[in-house]
Amino acid sequence: MANGQVQQPRKQYASFLPETLALMIVSGAGYLTWRYVHSVIEIGVGLAIIGLLIYRFQGRVINKFLWDRWRHRIFPAFRRLGGRIADHPPYLRRAERLPHGVALYVTLYDGITFRDLQNGADSLASSLKANRVIVRPDGKAHHAIIEVQYGDPFGDPPNSGPQTITTGFTPDGSMTLPIGQDESGHEVSVPLRAGGIVVGGLPGSGKSNFVHLLVAHFARLDGAKIYLIDPKRVELSGWRHRATRFGVSQDDAVSILDEIIGVMTERYQELEQRGERGSRSDKPPMLVVFEEVTTLLVGPRAKAIEERIRQVMALGRAAGIMVVLVAQRPGVDTLAGSVRDLADTRIAFRTSTPDMSDTILGRGSATSGFDASKITADMRGVGYLSTGEREPTYMRCHLVDDTTLQELQRSSLPPEMGEED
Repeated sequence: MANGQVQQPRKQYASFLPETLALMIVSGAGYLTWRYVHSVIEIGVGLAIIGLLIYRFQGRVINKFLWDRWRHRIFPAFRRLGGRIADHPPYLRRAERLPHGVALYVTLYDGITFRDLQNGADSLASSLKANRVIVRPDGKAHHAIIEVQYGDPFGDPPNSGPQTITTGFTPDGSMTLPIGQDESGHEVSVPLRAGGIVVGGLPGSGKSNFVHLLVAHFARLDGAKIYLIDPKRVELSGWRHRATRFGVSQDDAVSILDEIIGVMTERYQELEQRGERGSRSDKPPMLVVFEEVTTLLVGPRAKAIEERIRQVMALGRAAGIMVVLVAQRPGVDTLAGSVRDLADTRIAFRTSTPDMSDTILGRGSATSGFDASKITADMRGVGYLSTGEREPTYMRCHLVDDTTLQELQRSSLPPEMGEED
């Protein structure tokens, strides 16, 4: 098919219907006012009715004009891409304003795939003079979202971490922890159900911010048991005063895991005696954090540690145990799939390759548009959050600076220790 023969008629992109309707409405209102209005009261009533209509339908009117404006702009951008997309340009269904730009919801035709559109993202950004263009799936195979960014979607400067930790609740009553915001400025939360969490990303990508927020939350829960294993010795050392146990070596990890398994067994025996299936609310929650877990999975006791982690993650949910595995470069050779698959929450901060992103989020995530390797080094705290219930959420975690971290750690001190300071 020649370039001039496109499936979607050009008139769909060149219609001036919204402008024409607006002109007709204004002209009609002006004529009716001149012809029939004869008093101040009538003018007041008319203005009130017009104001009410504007208030009621302003969102639709603004979106209609936004849609009309962007279909004028996006069609030439598709044409400049050349190839099949130029011959069969996607149809713009809807446009939605975002704090940093606009989201364009399009329908793909004649064999054009999400991948084809994603490959042209950089060219679209150049044509539209945008900072960045991101193409995301939109639920159906022939639907996509083109996000045109003209600024930082997460704000500049980045949001700092909170001085206090607040929690919310999901419709089913489970607790959630706010950890940051998405591109539209909406709050992003992690469900605090017992189970497993895998956190991956390169050094400086923002993993520690999430871990500190999570530990700070558990540190405020009465009776919560916190087990920290930190081979680097310094990343989690500020929480030693609140940790039930703190370990740095493979031997420490095995000993701590054995203790956790013992507590887990006792809780299951008690549940069995009570005839219950889940952990009771009167049992304090347990948090187990493995900082740089891949370094513990290499060496003489690696197999023992891996088997115990798998056991706790597989059986610890009903006992109220949350396991967090943090790794710089998680891979199939260092973090077994049988362990990763037990984690129902995963967070991928900046990675070096799409394969590493897939290791964290699941196979095929990168090709579906959720590729953490495309996050640049200056986007600290930015990553993808997957809770297993829907597509990963592109978000930025709160950045916890040293001062904020110290405040969080001091506020979790037992009363007698806080008084001494």
